[in-house]
Amino acid sequence: MDKGWIKRDKAAGKRESKAKEDAERRRQETGEARRRWEEKQRRAAEREQKERDIVRGIRREGAEAARRGRKVINKSKHIAAKTGQVSPVPVCTMYLISIAGAEALTAFVDPLWGLIFHFISLFILVVNSAIADSPAARRLFLALGLVPLIRITSLAIPLAEFSQIYWYLIISIPILAGILAVARTAGFKPGEIGLTMHTWPLQILIAFTGVGFGAVEYLILKPGAMVAELTLQDLIVPVLVLMLATGLVEELAFRGVIQRAVQGVTRWGWIYVAALYTALQIGHMSALHCLMALGIALFYGWIVKRTKSIVGVTVSHGLVNVGLYLVYPFVL
Repeated sequence: MDKGWIKRDKAAGKRESKAKEDAERRRQETGEARRRWEEKQRRAAEREQKERDIVRGIRREGAEAARRGRKVINKSKHIAAKTGQVSPVPVCTMYLISIAGAEALTAFVDPLWGLIFHFISLFILVVNSAIADSPAARRLFLALGLVPLIRITSLAIPLAEFSQIYWYLIISIPILAGILAVARTAGFKPGEIGLTMHTWPLQILIAFTGVGFGAVEYLILKPGAMVAELTLQDLIVPVLVLMLATGLVEELAFRGVIQRAVQGVTRWGWIYVAALYTALQIGHMSALHCLMALGIALFYGWIVKRTKSIVGVTVSHGLVNVGLYLVYPFVL
């Protein structure tokens, strides 16, 4: 009897001891899990704090940079006010108005008055280029001088003794010389003025837009043909002249040198150049043509801005004039 109770007491003791060991083990496991959880939370909190510190640092740096920027801008304005320096943007706006006015005088009043005003504009631009306070402004005013140069050349050179198709070739020679001189003086590399073949498949597609543009222009202006017959023999030389003298030279001037210079002052230079080009179309005395010319110029300017190449728009411009003066008078 006593031995049975002893055995039961021992078994009960073992069970109690095992229960205590199990309870202690669970407490230890629970404590270890809690410590791991607390460590994980601590590390997460440290990461969050580090991220907040980084964000605050960036904000402080941004605020400090903004303060420095405002100080630089205010200092520049103060210096400009004291030295009499003028921002090129309002000057360019006044110049655009003066070019449009000179073209209106040429077309509606007297070409002599238009020539005088263009000479005045050219003189003012040369002076501004000489006294401009920054290299970008100097390049800008120098490049803008090509616009009055184009009109002065076309008005001043005696062309009556030459066939009309050769007028373009004769006028383009001094203009091309001026373009090359301005590009060299401004330090523009060939690639900077669009003389590169980026995205050539796209340039080919752009080139063929001149076929459609030329048809629309012909329906607006209805000019007479510059050749007697629509034959290969009669077309070879006139096509080459128009492609080079109007396509290459004009695009090199406007979308090449001038647009590159204006972009040094404002990112909307392609729009300004389109307005300049449209001003030179006033002599056609057609509001509809001017609207069409503006649309084409905006398209060309945007393409050059995006592709950094004038190849496509050069061919397109040449095809516009080939269709307008050589082909469409016979077929439309």
